[in-house]
Amino acid sequence: MLISRSLIEHIGLFDERFFLYYEDLDYCLRAIKAGYFVHINPAVVAEHVVSAGTSRSRRTLYQWRSHFQFVTKHLLIQTYPTAYFYNLFFYPLIYLKTLILK
Repeated sequence: MLISRSLIEHIGLFDERFFLYYEDLDYCLRAIKAGYFVHINPAVVAEHVVSAGTSRSRRTLYQWRSHFQFVTKHLLIQTYPTAYFYNLFFYPLIYLKTLILK
């Protein structure tokens, strides 16, 4: 992400409550809500050469938590039932699958 200084001064830094996953989406949505333009270039590729070593099951838990937090922070209250259902049933199934396939 390339972020202008004026954007940082206007909306602040990344929300530290998002440890992994959704932190970039949260920041972009905050920028859009503040009237900034977000440009996505699909030709740009970021490649991770070395993994940080987070296990598959831990990644799933982080993603689950961040998704729930993102929904609670940004989506309309009318969408909560669907989002909560997704978080209560979909992510636990994925987590169980990662534990079984360990």
